[in-house]
Amino acid sequence: MKTYNVHLTFKHPAWNTKDGIDYTIKANTKAEAIKYARRQASDYGETGVIYFKATEQESQRFYGDSEINNSRAAEAFDMFRNAGGFN
Repeated sequence: MKTYNVHLTFKHPAWNTKDGIDYTIKANTKAEAIKYARRQASDYGETGVIYFKATEQESQRFYGDSEINNSRAAEAFDMFRNAGGFN
């Protein structure tokens, strides 16, 4: 299962939804993520013409007990470790 960011935008947005609405959804495919986001939007009462765009979140790297989400930090950590760090 992957994690997707699903961004909703509206054809005729209200003042408080001009930038759209973001959902974080766990699903197997983009289509499934959009399906779940569509259901959540309906449950929250969002109506009208809604556009959905799903993008997969980057996978997270784990080093020991700490989690590094920033890919640049993870690359720097790999370079340090490969250069003989922690020896």
